[in-house]
Amino acid sequence: MFLSVLKTLGILAIVAILRAQGLTEVDQEILDKFIEHGMQCRNIPGMAVSIVKDGDTVLAKGYGVKDNTKEGNVTEHTRFNIASITKHFTALLSATFINQTSTGLEQGFDTTVKNVLGPEFAFWDTQRTEHSTLRDLLSHKMGFPYRDLLLKTGGLSKEQILRRIHHMEPVSAPRVDFTYSNIMYMLVGHMLEKLGKKSWEDLMSERIFEPVGMVNSTFLDNVTHVEWENNFAKPHMEFENIKNPIAYESVKVIGAVGAGASICTTASDMAEWQKLLLNTGNLDGKQVINGALISEAMRGSYAAHGAYIATKPYFPETFSKDLYGLGFYTGYYRGLPIVYHEGSVPGYTSFLLLIPSHNISIFTTTNKGGLNSLNYATQLFTADLLMGYTPWLNQTNVCTYPQQYQPPVTNNLPDGSSNNITTNPLIEYAGTYGSYMSGVCTVELLKLNGIEFLQLKYGIGTFNLLPTNINDTFVAKGSGLTWYLDIGTVVFSERADGTGMQQLTLPLAERQFHVTFRKDIDGTKVPPPEKPAVPTCPPMATLTSNAGLVQAYTMHATLHIIFAVAILT
Repeated sequence: MFLSVLKTLGILAIVAILRAQGLTEVDQEILDKFIEHGMQCRNIPGMAVSIVKDGDTVLAKGYGVKDNTKEGNVTEHTRFNIASITKHFTALLSATFINQTSTGLEQGFDTTVKNVLGPEFAFWDTQRTEHSTLRDLLSHKMGFPYRDLLLKTGGLSKEQILRRIHHMEPVSAPRVDFTYSNIMYMLVGHMLEKLGKKSWEDLMSERIFEPVGMVNSTFLDNVTHVEWENNFAKPHMEFENIKNPIAYESVKVIGAVGAGASICTTASDMAEWQKLLLNTGNLDGKQVINGALISEAMRGSYAAHGAYIATKPYFPETFSKDLYGLGFYTGYYRGLPIVYHEGSVPGYTSFLLLIPSHNISIFTTTNKGGLNSLNYATQLFTADLLMGYTPWLNQTNVCTYPQQYQPPVTNNLPDGSSNNITTNPLIEYAGTYGSYMSGVCTVELLKLNGIEFLQLKYGIGTFNLLPTNINDTFVAKGSGLTWYLDIGTVVFSERADGTGMQQLTLPLAERQFHVTFRKDIDGTKVPPPEKPAVPTCPPMATLTSNAGLVQAYTMHATLHIIFAVAILT
């Protein structure tokens, strides 16, 4: 009996040692089954995973197929667009310009935008124009809304957007709210192009991809149709439980985001990058990026949106999103500090996670858009295996995570139907509407099978407008190349004298902001910035450092403790 116990303990010790080194064969089989089952029940065509622990690649593997309509398996060398995971690449590319002689970033991440782009550059208001820094752009402190529709439909090119930035109206004061903005990362890319005198894509290739050995990585703007057909996981979206590939043209427009979302890479390439991140910029004895600057980028300094820290955890093991650094979120899993970022565009979802205390990094990516749930589930399941915990996720709840743990999400959209009657004739809504920031959209009156309906066009986006029971309000349903985009409600407004429609508003994804197009604005023109710029916001907040944030959190916590003690006594 005693020998039997010793033998069992010995086997467990060996398994523990193997887990400390990576995944055991049993763990690998369990992980494969978990992923394959999750893909099946979630209708996901393909997925790629890379895992790094203690400087070694534990796994770089593909699952499923590249295209739901053709043969061809995903491998570790299959390319996926990783969307917003691009952002931390851009932040660390900017780090390669810091501490170099006469690069224009002598003040590091606190270099002002104006110092790089010159006196002619302007934001909406004087405060932002004079005082905004590279750090403000990288940490989403600028107070500008998301503007996802502009980027998903190619309403404007990258160059056109950059020329119009002074017309982008803020929704909050700078350095006050976390307002996620792809356009600010696009602007960072423009700054780096000015400093490096090359395109952002060339700079990323020369300063990051080549030294790291990311030989199969590229950018949406550089992808040819031949490359797209040969070695890309095709993006898919689901409609009425049927998953369909998205057209090449629909994905290419996202390339305009550039430094915010356009990197396309593979599991094998990401494994090399993960090694560099875990080793603070050093790869195979070569310091590719300054380690102190990587640590600074990974240090959360600004409260991210979402009240995760202030609410009761939904999940058996807390996974939190607390702060944002420079291209990275920070939070906790099982009480351990984590660094991560998600990525999501139509047809692709991705996730990169680092657990520094255990020297672990996990990357997952799928070729199906929508909820990022399987990426999250795979990340947490794999992390538990690597750290020796019994996973709380399994082949049963992976199909329902996270919905089974969270309160249901309510849909507040009004019902749209061609049977609803509008208060005004449909022809009154038709016309060309313009915006100095967002360009031009058109509304046409069409007829199909004897039924009249309105269709809105913006970039490559086509949306059928279905009347609701609310005056001048329509539900926009995607059609054509953008069949997968439902953008919510479009609201029209009449002229003051009641002689017809004057403007329409389109929703933005974040915090219910909207963008307005007007019939009396020529959206093809770009008026120059006002001199001086409109002073529309209070002075820039001075809370720019991690120390300041900690001080603010400490004061907040202290007040709560004092209040609690007062109640108890």
